[in-house]
Amino acid sequence: MNTENILVLFSTQSPDLKALYHGIALMERIRARLFILLIHNCDAIGLRKPPSLENACMDIVRQAKQEEMPVFFYSGEGDVQFELMNIIKKEHINLILIDADDQNMEDAVKKIKADMPVQIIKVKEKSSL
Repeated sequence: MNTENILVLFSTQSPDLKALYHGIALMERIRARLFILLIHNCDAIGLRKPPSLENACMDIVRQAKQEEMPVFFYSGEGDVQFELMNIIKKEHINLILIDADDQNMEDAVKKIKADMPVQIIKVKEKSSL
């Protein structure tokens, strides 16, 4: 696998961070760079959801950076497809990891797949590879 830039895509409504754990393990194994895109979902009146998933993600990012891993964090509040297309182009993403149980992120990736030549892996469980 010649992937150099991996993107983990999830939202504040994603079920968990297993795709992120898988991404870190894969990044270390193939010596890639890992990009994380967290999409903030708002409720019906425009309020952000509680930040527990985001806080857990940031703890993982901080730990990875302390270990001098090439991990980069992005946050978006706009349209998922727009945010996704921007980061894929900007960072030359080769591979996208999403949680197999996150239908919203899967739908977003499917919508841009025809326009972007990237591989997609749906992560079913946390992996240490």
